[in-house]
Amino acid sequence: MRKNMFFYKRSTIYFMVLGAILGGGIGGFFIAPLVQRSIKKTQYSDESLHIDFYQPARDRQDIIDLFYRNLDWLTTNSDYSAEFMLDTRSPNDYDSRYFGKFHIKVLRQHNTFLGFVGYYMKNFYEGTVLFLAIHENFRGKHYGEMLLRDAIAELKTQGASVITLLTWLRNKRSRALYERVGFIETSRGDDLIYYRYQG
Repeated sequence: MRKNMFFYKRSTIYFMVLGAILGGGIGGFFIAPLVQRSIKKTQYSDESLHIDFYQPARDRQDIIDLFYRNLDWLTTNSDYSAEFMLDTRSPNDYDSRYFGKFHIKVLRQHNTFLGFVGYYMKNFYEGTVLFLAIHENFRGKHYGEMLLRDAIAELKTQGASVITLLTWLRNKRSRALYERVGFIETSRGDDLIYYRYQG
């Protein structure tokens, strides 16, 4: 409970500052707490759930196992290295601008690993959610939404005014989640659909 209250107080300050900036001054302070309450209710309605930044000793193997079991859903690159991503905190191995700038957060209930989200700032205004995965035994409980909303909030604190992601056209469950949270389709190819969030 104490940890959750710390998160609430700290993130309320972030949202108040963000609200002041986006709301054009003091008026933003009235908007920010409403946004914060809505996110807090979704994420922490069960106090045994907690979202935390990736800790290698605790989370590395859990993420690697989940990633490779779901490789075909998470990436179009069959050679993608989850180990490289985790060890370098990078979304890929070919663009050094992002080395060390990839953020990973993990959802746990007590000591049980439930899933993770990975995201980064592509440039000064655009954030990207690259990976979102929930353990097979814990799907259908809105844990993906909790992680996604947390990533959106974090990217906004980093300056994102636009957040993008993509998924497979066949991934109807994820598409329904993204659209429920507020992502809008911007384009699609033969296999992939591109989404944009601007909130």
